[in-house]
Amino acid sequence: MEHSGRQIIYMNVISYSLFEPRKFYDHRTWDANKLNEDRYFFNLPALCVVNRILYPNFSMRLTVCPSTAENPLFSFYKKLSEIDSTFSYEVNTEEYSGHEPALWRMNVLWEKDIDVALSRDLDSIPNKKEYQATRFFEKSNYLVHTIRSHEHHFNYPCRMLIGLSGFRPSRIPVGLLTSGFNEFKELHAVHPEFLTDPTVKWNADQLTIINAFTTNEFFTADHFLDSKINKQTNYPDFFCSSTTEDDLREIELTKNQSFVLQLVEKFNFTEWAGQPCDARGDFFLSCAEIEPSVPAMDIIESDKNLKEFYLA
Repeated sequence: MEHSGRQIIYMNVISYSLFEPRKFYDHRTWDANKLNEDRYFFNLPALCVVNRILYPNFSMRLTVCPSTAENPLFSFYKKLSEIDSTFSYEVNTEEYSGHEPALWRMNVLWEKDIDVALSRDLDSIPNKKEYQATRFFEKSNYLVHTIRSHEHHFNYPCRMLIGLSGFRPSRIPVGLLTSGFNEFKELHAVHPEFLTDPTVKWNADQLTIINAFTTNEFFTADHFLDSKINKQTNYPDFFCSSTTEDDLREIELTKNQSFVLQLVEKFNFTEWAGQPCDARGDFFLSCAEIEPSVPAMDIIESDKNLKEFYLA
């Protein structure tokens, strides 16, 4: 893999996958932009700013395919990673036919000195409950965390969401985590014979982490934290701990964090955490105005194509 960006400062990282789609999925009825090939670029500048405000002690890592690295829209993040060491990316050259690269974001679990790693989706913006649940996990002693927010986020295959998960990789037993990413995939991935089912193939990344982290109740009983928020009311279907409303309420917010989360609510981006949205335009501009330490506006305004895509 090729790496870009300066050395990461923080021991905490938010990890994302970004790759050129090989196919589009009609079953994504919750996603108004499901057929737009640029949809995963929509929120990139906004997320860089929002993450700096909400998670100032976290770095941000993207794992991308070669064609994404050459996409003109990716020039924003390339330039940002050259300026600010808390933003970085790596290029994964593995071949893929569908949704397989969604698992690439898990690769950070085998990097040295990572304390907390969050796996997230680029097409959504954090809401208040997601933020509170994440911060509660961060300050807890649990080793694995998932957030479930949509009505369908329960039972197999949605008992754990790969785009709403957290990990303390250095403390997860090697029997579950294994010694490396390839071994992890070999041990926990869905058996190839089941991948002929389109639904299973779409969820293969998520099913891999479900197999790894939710099936050993000797582990989950003491080390797995579940957070059901927003539209989800079902309890987990395996033995683990759960956050309470009191747990979430004890998380304090700064003035700027409150402002951003109120903006998310005002723009009606996330009725449920992880809901796809388009954060270009006014939302991004409002966030960039209160967090000038991320030079997002300077980068965008210096490039005609970026300016048309993000500000028009």
